[in-house]
Amino acid sequence: MILSIDPGIANLGFAIIDNHNEKIILTKHLQTTSDDTINERLKQITSLVSSYITNYNIQHIVFEELYVFGKKANISKVSQVIGAIRLLSIQNNIPLHLINPSHMKKIITDNGRAEKDEILESIIDILPDSQYNQLINAENHEIDAIGIGITYVRDFVNPDFMKKEKKKMTLFA
Repeated sequence: MILSIDPGIANLGFAIIDNHNEKIILTKHLQTTSDDTINERLKQITSLVSSYITNYNIQHIVFEELYVFGKKANISKVSQVIGAIRLLSIQNNIPLHLINPSHMKKIITDNGRAEKDEILESIIDILPDSQYNQLINAENHEIDAIGIGITYVRDFVNPDFMKKEKKKMTLFA
């Protein structure tokens, strides 16, 4: 199982994906409140990640690489979230990987500059119809986490998948 994360301090997206068939096992949008201290927020986030590691036999953790824009204070807080989860991955001997957002967009939509709606449409096309309701009700952060997870599966777990897809496209072009 892969735990993929769209990191943040106020809003995070999580997806647990079966790395054998790209099936979405779970998605979650976690919203923390600015009324809480950074330590309280980190505790809430790491408690959730720890429960996923324990309950879903997580074998890989994948993050969307931090895209730097916005306030420096927010970047620092998001970096702390990533660091806290990195520590959990180390403590549990789980490899942690980063995926660049434009690379995810390229793998999922074939357009490195795709917008959110294009990513959702492509993910709907990729996944079985039985998961449509799960996708259509997902928050943007969950969609990003799903895209990151699928990208990881296609790039690192099953790299031959993309070669087969490109061959199919050539055959039918």
